Amino acid sequence: LLKMAFFNLGKNAVEALAESGRQEAAITLTCGLDITRFVITLCDNGPGMPPHVADNLFIPFKTKKKGGTGLGLAITKKIIDAHNGTIACETGPTGTCFTIRF
Repeated sequence: LLKMAFFNLGKNAVEALAESGRQEAAITLTCGLDITRFVITLCDNGPGMPPHVADNLFIPFKTKKKGGTGLGLAITKKIIDAHNGTIACETGPTGTCFTIRF
């Protein structure tokens, strides 16, 4: 199930970058440790999300995508939660980063 969660985050980043038309699009994946937890970040350099979208990321059936179900990030969060992890998002005009801690 964790593969599905990471796949969904990557797919969303690719879609955001494709929609933005950014010339030098990039997605970075980093892994490391903080004091007690394993930390994975997935970041893109897309246009970011407006606050009304970012505030509802993990709520089922809320989506800004045409034809989207609004379930991808809700399911991703449930998977991360089920593995005793946390997921957080930071977004702005220079991109979006999801940080997962286990």
